[in-house]
Amino acid sequence: MQIEYASIGYVHLMAAIICAKWAMDLGFSQFRQLLWAIAGFVAAPLILLFLYVRLVRKSLPELGDAPTSLETISSHPRSAPRPATS
Repeated sequence: MQIEYASIGYVHLMAAIICAKWAMDLGFSQFRQLLWAIAGFVAAPLILLFLYVRLVRKSLPELGDAPTSLETISSHPRSAPRPATS
């Protein structure tokens, strides 16, 4: 059974590019983006998960007063039915 090293290398290269892009979205310096890209190349799934969680947590304050649980969605002002316009 021969392992396709080229395809594994492509996957790691894509993970490195995604890690660098997400590091840029998080506002890291270019040097830190390079470090995250290298880390993504070496340990792709773990680093991608870590950066994804940081991106999600960064976006949470931007949601403003959005409801955070299913119980409050129905009582939230945005979920009230809108009057029909004619």
